[in-house]
Amino acid sequence: MDKVSTIMAHYAEISNGYVIRVLVVDNTITHSTDSSEENELLGANFLKNIFGGEWVATSYNNKKRKFFASPGFFMIKQRRICPPWICLMNGDWVPEGTKILT
Repeated sequence: MDKVSTIMAHYAEISNGYVIRVLVVDNTITHSTDSSEENELLGANFLKNIFGGEWVATSYNNKKRKFFASPGFFMIKQRRICPPWICLMNGDWVPEGTKILT
């Protein structure tokens, strides 16, 4: 089995700026036959044809869009995926779920 077929790509479905779900696509879909480079559009179009909606690539190693997308995260116009943020009593903003030391 070659390396391309053993690696998976992750895609986040975006609705109204929020991540709805994250699915996995085999790299045989995201790589054209003449290139070992991933083509994000191939995976996004593959998922759009099946499920509809808007899809963008995300990655565990943060090579794409800084954070690995999870449901509830928000995507800003530059297509960066951001975790939900909360405002602390002192006015500082931190990602939701951050442990606050008191």
